[in-house]
Parts: sequence; C-alpha cells; structure tokens
Amino acid sequence: MGKAYKRPVSTNTTPLKATHLEPGDCISCDQLESNTPGKVAILKGKPSKDFYHACTFFINYALNKVHITLNYSTGADEAVTLKHCFECLAAEHGIRICMYHGDNGVFVSFPFK
Repeated sequence: MGKAYKRPVSTNTTPLKATHLEPGDCISCDQLESNTPGKVAILKGKPSKDFYHACTFFINYALNKVHITLNYSTGADEAVTLKHCFECLAAEHGIRICMYHGDNGVFVSFPFK
C-alpha cells in the first residue's frame, strides 16, 4: 500500500478566464456516440422507430455557453445541418462565428469545411 500525503492548495494561482475572447471568436465542437440509443420524444401519434445515437455540442468559452443537439448518426451531412442551425441561432443573438475548433473526424471533412 502506498502512502498518501496531503498537499497544500496554492492560493497564488488564478483561474483561466476567456476575457480576451469575443463571443464567436472560437467555438469548440465535438461529437459523442452512445452505446444505448435514446428514443425520439413523440407527443402525439405512433412512437417512432428511429433512435438518437449521438450528440453534437458547440462550446462558446467567451459566453460560457454550451449548445447540445441530438443526432441520429455521426455523419458529416448531419453535422453540417447542425452547424448551420447553430450559426442561425448565434446570428439571432448578434454573434458572428469566426472559427471552429474541433478534433479530426467529421470536422475535417469536405462538407463541414
């Protein structure tokens, strides 16, 4: 068994803040995929046989906001549609998106660019 020692918490460090960023300067985006598909919410009628299998999220660090959307797949076509919806939502609030920051995968595909 190892011995654990309590280390003092440093009080001279300040948390990182995105004060130099303007809203829309850099939006981080990523996707995640679920092993357990989720049902689509239906208020009336027959339940759908489609299931959500993934989600895409966009993070605006300057505003400290996260926008999450549910997806049927992690494909590029659906990601492009969600990107356009997110840009329309940002434009409604007067924010112009300048740059996206994402990992490889669907975000480096030709349709997304």
